[in-house]
Amino acid sequence: LVVSADMAAELSKSRLSGFVAMTGAMGFAATGAPLLSPGLALTTLGVFGTSACANALNQLREIDRDGRMARTKNRPLPSGRCGPEAAAVFAT
Repeated sequence: LVVSADMAAELSKSRLSGFVAMTGAMGFAATGAPLLSPGLALTTLGVFGTSACANALNQLREIDRDGRMARTKNRPLPSGRCGPEAAAVFAT
């Protein structure tokens, strides 16, 4: 069960996850901790990964609903471009 990079970007809603990660980075910076430390990178990557997985799990949960709405029917799962098993492996 392999998910391509393009599919992973769609499942994770990578742009949204990136904005969430930037918010986490700003929160880290607001603490006054050194910005040139591993903590900033680890915090940003951790927030991005958590957001990406949550977005993929949300799409798994809402396959039927997304399939009925014009705006979401072309997402990977309702359109059949990605199977639920592959999406679950990616999300976990």
